[in-house]
Amino acid sequence: MKKLIYSLIFLVFGISNLFAIDERIIDFYFGNGVWNTRPDAERSQEELRRFINRNLNISTTYSVKLSYNWSESELDDVVETIFQLQQEGKLNVGFFVAAAAMLYTDIG
Repeated sequence: MKKLIYSLIFLVFGISNLFAIDERIIDFYFGNGVWNTRPDAERSQEELRRFINRNLNISTTYSVKLSYNWSESELDDVVETIFQLQQEGKLNVGFFVAAAAMLYTDIG
């Protein structure tokens, strides 16, 4: 029974190491802003890569990845931004509710 348990533990740790993160590589991410299309975000990702190459003295391997947040409408982008600011405590709940009401009704 001990051999079975040790074998399972070894198997679990062995498999988990196959998917380990390579800490020798630096990952930079570009996160798109409001109202960006995917091609816009990809161009900005490439610009970030060029900026890093020109301005940062990095002696290790790095990658520049894209974290693209798509949306279904421009209005949703604005509401999402206001909601995130409210979640961070930068806007009060009343402002969020009022702004959402103005954007989604004929009030605004």
